[in-house]
Amino acid sequence: MIYRNRKGNIYTPKELEYLTAGGCSYISHNETEIWKEYFSDTKPWCRIAEEVFDLLKSINNEHLIELFDIYTTLSSSEFEKYQNKEIPFRTDAYSARYYPNNETRLLEEPTDFLLDNFWEIEKLFDTFTDESTLTEDVKRENAVIGPNGIIIIDPDCFQIIHFPKEKIAIKNKKNILELLRSIAIAEMIEDNCNKELASIYDLTDIEITKDTNVTYEISKKLKGTKTPKDYCMKKIL
Repeated sequence: MIYRNRKGNIYTPKELEYLTAGGCSYISHNETEIWKEYFSDTKPWCRIAEEVFDLLKSINNEHLIELFDIYTTLSSSEFEKYQNKEIPFRTDAYSARYYPNNETRLLEEPTDFLLDNFWEIEKLFDTFTDESTLTEDVKRENAVIGPNGIIIIDPDCFQIIHFPKEKIAIKNKKNILELLRSIAIAEMIEDNCNKELASIYDLTDIEITKDTNVTYEISKKLKGTKTPKDYCMKKIL
């Protein structure tokens, strides 16, 4: 299989080892980068779109995966048609930075760690809204949590969409809460702490409008706690 970027340069395989696979793709990596190949039957809406890739690549943010390049397996004749703007580019793979540390437990870190990270993520999501970009599939499995913070690593389903900005803002803010909820639930289930799950839903039970400051609302609930887990424990006592 020949992979070409949009300039026609052929991807040269590096020494990579298997990382993971899902319903849409296979991911391998080395010490510095990942290589993500979509399965041939992956639907277009599950592949990162060319315009979305370019937008995200232009955003220099420590909480967003650093994207390198996108590739296609279009045949030589098809690629020539793409270059002549007769057919669109089809993303069959992309390369990006590899983030090896994913072991930090959010609920056990100081409360300020959570608030600082989500404050920055909220500003990032505001940028997405300004660019008419709708976030999708934002969850624990699609984030890396290390000592330096939380990084969104799988923006494949993000869309640039012509909706009113206020509707995009509401959806993106709800996805900030969904990210927090999924991270917290995953940690509680991992620890076999099922009775704390209700407290996670309480923490993320925030009414969202286009103007809601999500992190501020979370901070009001976590006020006086040393760690987010303290909030969970108090709620079940």
